[in-house]
Amino acid sequence: MSCATEARALARRRRSAVGLAAGLVALGMPGSAAASLGEALDYLAARHDPRTGEFSEPGSAAQKSANSAWAALAISATGESPATWRRDRQTASLADAIARQRPGNLGALERTIVARAAVGADPRGGRRDLVAELVIAQTADGTFGGTTLLTAWGVIALRSAGVAPEDQTLGRAVAALRSRRSPRGGWPAVPGARADVPTTATAIQALIAAGATPEDPDLAAARQMLVGAQRRDGGFPPLALRASTAIDTAWAAVAIRALGEDPAAAPWTRGRRGPLRFLETRQTPDGAIADQVGRAPSVFVTAVGALAFGDTPLPVAQPGRAVRRDRAPRVVARTPAAGRPRGALVTVRYRDAPSGTGVDAGRVRLRADGVDVTRFARISGFSLQIPGAALGSGAARLELALPDRAGNTRVESWWVGPPR
Repeated sequence: MSCATEARALARRRRSAVGLAAGLVALGMPGSAAASLGEALDYLAARHDPRTGEFSEPGSAAQKSANSAWAALAISATGESPATWRRDRQTASLADAIARQRPGNLGALERTIVARAAVGADPRGGRRDLVAELVIAQTADGTFGGTTLLTAWGVIALRSAGVAPEDQTLGRAVAALRSRRSPRGGWPAVPGARADVPTTATAIQALIAAGATPEDPDLAAARQMLVGAQRRDGGFPPLALRASTAIDTAWAAVAIRALGEDPAAAPWTRGRRGPLRFLETRQTPDGAIADQVGRAPSVFVTAVGALAFGDTPLPVAQPGRAVRRDRAPRVVARTPAAGRPRGALVTVRYRDAPSGTGVDAGRVRLRADGVDVTRFARISGFSLQIPGAALGSGAARLELALPDRAGNTRVESWWVGPPR
């Protein structure tokens, strides 16, 4: 992709997310990251199944559970409540879906604990005490599952569940994690292997969660490993000297934030090249993020990318605010304009964001002075037309309910004058 083509593509995407970006900039997030985050969340919203609360994507039930958990972490970490991700009160929310998950292996157990805490659900509640199961799974050497990655996730899971830093189980896991650091700085997935970016990034977040400070010698060494692993394109590879991937870049950016640093600043950004810029180049026009060039985007990679564009590393111990950013369709034109006399036909044009689910034409509703006049209108996914005579003989107050297929609804009201 040429620089000019890349710039035009980025500009088109950012224009589609300008409203959300403005709100996030007001909260202190840089405009570029805010726009990219908004588009990533739009992509996730378009793939949220309002019937089950989960995320729809081809794959096994275990993969759907993993996608839902990662999406919940991203949504919570960026300030929203997964409890609001639902069509209406009669359908399941994303938080409901996370609370129903029944993990089948150790990795899923740890991830589910972290996700439940993020959505405000008790990981000890329900039919299974997931925290007790994790404690029982700890081995004699202090690890979980005998691997560095599972041990790091175990630490994050325990801290997500509110386990105190001085807890014996947590302390043994932290000691085991520290003992597995490579002399060269980072952590390998298994003893004897080369240190890799994803394991190191997870271990950094685990130690920070357990109470370590960025000045900690293990963390300082791990930071230097990440500095050395970063590629000239601003991204991170799974292993040093390999090609950058979106998932490793995003996860490294989350670890950088855990260290209290900004991935959009030096030393992580050199000129215009940095991890967040790299992720932007992998983001498609619908907001999704592809791990590698030529590969299809996914919910998983996009959710981790949203974590990187946000500013909250794991664990997300508190659920997001009970708000949901504005992703409803927008009215783009009205004829006649508000307050003007109406002619033979009243027309409203609207559209959803390019990354959205599209206007649900079957659920669009129009009222005139409180009376439902939808049956007189011709409605499509892009416009509504209604004869002026259907609105009565005088001035009329119109109210338009404009939903998308994900359940986001905008209600607009305005006056039109009497017929000419």
